[in-house]
Amino acid sequence: MRLPWLDMRFMRFDMRFMRFDMRFDMRFMRFDMRFMRFDMRFMRFDMRFYMRFYMRFYMRFIS
Repeated sequence: MRLPWLDMRFMRFDMRFMRFDMRFDMRFMRFDMRFMRFDMRFMRFDMRFYMRFYMRFYMRFIS
């Protein structure tokens, strides 16, 4: 997504201008996205989505 980092955190999105699956993901990910690493904000959006699940299972494995 082309939005800057601060808009990513504090804007309310207009959901009409998004693809439908991305709109569905954003509804659940908007609030915990700000806790991600600062380097990941230029990554592709779905790649960030998959990496969150990867890290979740990885942390469960090592703990």
